[in-house]
Amino acid sequence: MNHHKAPALESAPVNNPDSFSTSASVTLGDCRFISHVTVKQDGSYEFTNSAMRYFVETTPPPSLHSLVQNIQKKRPFRWFNHPKHLDSIIAGCLSPSTTSELPSLEEHILGTRKNVILTWRGILTKIFLGESVTLHVSLIDGILYMEEEDTKPKWRARRYTFGDAIGMAFEDAYTCAKPKREGQNQAHRNASTGESLAQVDTQWGNVITRTLGDLNLVFCGEVDAVRESDPASNTDDGTDTLDFLGRRIELKCKSSKGKSAPWPRWHMQSHLLAVPEIFIGYRDDSSKIIRTRLVRTQDIKPASFEERIEKGYHVLKELKERLSTSTDTSNLESGTSLNANDNIWKVAIGKWTLGPVTRLGDAEAQKVKRRREDPSRPIERVGIVPKALVEAIQANREGSGTLV
Repeated sequence: MNHHKAPALESAPVNNPDSFSTSASVTLGDCRFISHVTVKQDGSYEFTNSAMRYFVETTPPPSLHSLVQNIQKKRPFRWFNHPKHLDSIIAGCLSPSTTSELPSLEEHILGTRKNVILTWRGILTKIFLGESVTLHVSLIDGILYMEEEDTKPKWRARRYTFGDAIGMAFEDAYTCAKPKREGQNQAHRNASTGESLAQVDTQWGNVITRTLGDLNLVFCGEVDAVRESDPASNTDDGTDTLDFLGRRIELKCKSSKGKSAPWPRWHMQSHLLAVPEIFIGYRDDSSKIIRTRLVRTQDIKPASFEERIEKGYHVLKELKERLSTSTDTSNLESGTSLNANDNIWKVAIGKWTLGPVTRLGDAEAQKVKRRREDPSRPIERVGIVPKALVEAIQANREGSGTLV
């Protein structure tokens, strides 16, 4: 915790969402942390918190103009704004625990649990909010893997948009790479000099699991920063224990004019990962932060939150059941279970409704498998999942016994 007094928490107004007449009966279970993951621009990943940043309350509020200009001079990395594969999430579930308070992960997630759905937080956010999204999915040994369709796999952004740049600049201005008490106050220097220190080509994510009715969700989402631990608590600022979970914080920057904040989306994003706080900066037309506010995630919960969760549950449940009972096996090869699993389905989801579910032909499936592949390091995939990871999960299940 910084030595100066933190701003008081306050509630934020909530837009009036659609109301539903039925009462919710399906709820999200508690958030259980699985693994850190740092995902790099080339798709490589490691199970560390090396991209984690610390929240710094910059006083006085800075101008982001120079930071934005410098960020927009850089060309985005090759896969910026392209959907990611699920490889890092799956491998995170199979890796040795990076947190001393956790048991062996494969014993209780991919080894023994039924009705597992593995995906990214962004996809779940869209489904729960009733937004349209098109997915590529594979059902492999009972686990449903879902990644977003890349509609323009060969496209590359030439520059960061203002919206992208202002978000990065805001994170630069209010975070630093090390705890402030270690003598590093990068955030203030960044804002005053226009020097961008943000690792825009890396992301720190948390892989977590939550139950949803009879489903077991496993997903990953990016986390912007953590607060420093209180010096009086004698708690290490590292993340080798679960203490850091309650210190995580999301950063949002929006114009002080125009539309109100998208509270339902901000709440859903933070709630899914159980991030307790959201720090918001309001900017003027010259990109100067004119005021900030801190809100608790629980205080911006929409009245229809539970209804939206239940509607999203029914979409996910129907999709898994439809694929589980599919009898369309015209292109399946006989032999090993890996061959039987080697399917990719294109799934259209509308406003809490499941649309067409179409299996891709061989040529289309190969394009999906290779859409982010380095030709010098090809990855053999079963559906959308690396074959090596499928085999590792199967080996864990053989040693775990009956699924529960």
